[in-house]
Amino acid sequence: MLSNFIQMPGFLKFLTGMAAICVLSVILSILPGYIDIFGQHVSTSEWWSNGSGSVFAVSLVPIFCSGILMLKRSVYGRVMHIAGWISADIGVLMVAIINDVKMPHTLAYMYVAFAIASTIVFAGYLYFGKRARAYFA
Repeated sequence: MLSNFIQMPGFLKFLTGMAAICVLSVILSILPGYIDIFGQHVSTSEWWSNGSGSVFAVSLVPIFCSGILMLKRSVYGRVMHIAGWISADIGVLMVAIINDVKMPHTLAYMYVAFAIASTIVFAGYLYFGKRARAYFA
């Protein structure tokens, strides 16, 4: 898998690295402190006791799996990565609802617009980028 990582185009390495960082974000949420959800602080103990930690961790499973699949050059890595982004974005919104985060509608709309735009950009790169297509061929 290391040789596959070395052969990946730069942006694909970045996406694979982001998939690996998801695990780190879950690990960091176990440590004492707080988590910032759209400007509202939630203690890590409350994060796990109210179910936010579990929801967030489960929502990151597809994107983490996509990193492994991309390292194995599986064609399913691309679709899993897109599904992972959608899952993670929905997970963030669910966590905000669980913690009764009050955010202006404009911020919510901006988050959703960014989530949709980034998913489209990543999907476009994974399926139409010459180097990404060549890597999975």
